[in-house]
Amino acid sequence: VASVEVPLFVTFHFINAYEEKDEEGKVVAVIADCCEHNANATILDKLRLQELRTFSGEDVLPDARVGRFIIPLDGSPTGKLEAALPPEEHGKGMDMCSVNPKFLGKPYRYAYACGAERPCNFPNTLTKIDLKEKIAKNWYDEGGVPSEPFFVGRPGAEAEDD
Repeated sequence: VASVEVPLFVTFHFINAYEEKDEEGKVVAVIADCCEHNANATILDKLRLQELRTFSGEDVLPDARVGRFIIPLDGSPTGKLEAALPPEEHGKGMDMCSVNPKFLGKPYRYAYACGAERPCNFPNTLTKIDLKEKIAKNWYDEGGVPSEPFFVGRPGAEAEDD
């Protein structure tokens, strides 16, 4: 067991994690992606029921992004925490992610989440995240509040996002 320091942050949900290997197949790092919120507890206040019921039209949903931990396995005491794609791609709001279950614990390209069409007080889009191209595709219906997405692959599908 070891520990690695990363910058302070708040998360409710991890997306996926996998081992990164070098050219010879040796595991050199663990990659762990999460829904990363600003490093304070503001989001806890903003998710109180009274706050959600009294939306004034002001943009109150705290910023979030897809955060990627890079945890080295070479004994280094410091890891990295960086944006896996530009937060503007998903409205700087991101939580409740899922992936194709066939890719849990493995390198993957796509994740599905609730994002944000601003101004808002709660995630209000369904978002498909492409981590390779670093883009997101958002579905939004005014007044709609989607629930946590769950990926169901097409029977016989070979592609990760099919």
